Amino acid sequence: MSNSPTRSVLLSRYFTHLRMNNWSPMAISRRDYALGKFIVWCSDRGIDNVAEITTEALSAYRRWLYHHHSVKSTTALTRVREIANRARNDHRPLID
Repeated sequence: MSNSPTRSVLLSRYFTHLRMNNWSPMAISRRDYALGKFIVWCSDRGIDNVAEITTEALSAYRRWLYHHHSVKSTTALTRVREIANRARNDHRPLID
């Protein structure tokens, strides 16, 4: 069993960081929703660890958003890159 924090712990830490930096509850809620969608997309494609998120995977997600959702793909990609970059250095799990 890995000693790495679970996805829930990582997200909790991330949202605590946002609250400490005066993000509004609505902005945090939107971020939580967007990240949840990204995590499901990753899981559906067998990406279970932040270290597995590549530039190609992010590009594929952006294309998927463009073709399947009304979300601005650049907005979603920016959010995804931020969370991926924060956790990538520690190779933490993306999926519990």
